[in-house]
Order: sequence, then structure tokens, then C-alpha cells
Amino acid sequence: GISEEIKEAAAKGVPILGTCAGLIVLAKEGDRQVEKTGQELLGIMDTRVNRNAFGRQRDSFEAELELSILDSPFTGVFIRAPGIVSCGPGVKVLSRLEGMIIAA
Repeated sequence: GISEEIKEAAAKGVPILGTCAGLIVLAKEGDRQVEKTGQELLGIMDTRVNRNAFGRQRDSFEAELELSILDSPFTGVFIRAPGIVSCGPGVKVLSRLEGMIIAA
């Protein structure tokens, strides 16, 4: 299935972007909410994620973000957005918000 194709692509060095649920699926480990859903994690990124790091849908917001790979600020939209709680030494952190890693 597609999970194996994504893992194979990652193993070949193909860049893979995961936003929102995609960030969760790429992680090695999830919080209790992730475990509760039974969502398969591909383990491609050496990260532990928090499924709803910034609250529920009613807590949605936009924020200007500094990303190390961009020359100018980027507007991020956070709708029940996940966050990266921790990452391994091979993971490059690209941006943080309120102390939470939001891009890597």
C-alpha cells in the first residue's frame, strides 16, 4: 500500500512533507491521543508528536512564523494542529511556536 511506498521513497532520500495529520503519520511516536486513534505511524521522522498541541478546533489561530529555510515570515494556520514534543539528533528543527517545535 501507500505506507510502504512512502517508506521506500524516504529510504531513497526523497523529500517528504507532512502537514497536520501527515506530520503525525511520519513520526516514530505519538501521544496518548494518537495511540487512542490506532493511527499507523510510519516512523520516518525520529519525532514524538502531540496530536492537538494547540487545543481544539475552537482554539484555531494564525501566526507569523520564522522558518530557517525561508527569507521572510510565513503565516501558519493552526487548526487542531500537532506539535513535535521531542526529536532525535538527526532531525533539524525549522521553526518553533510557544516553545513547541512546529516544523522539522
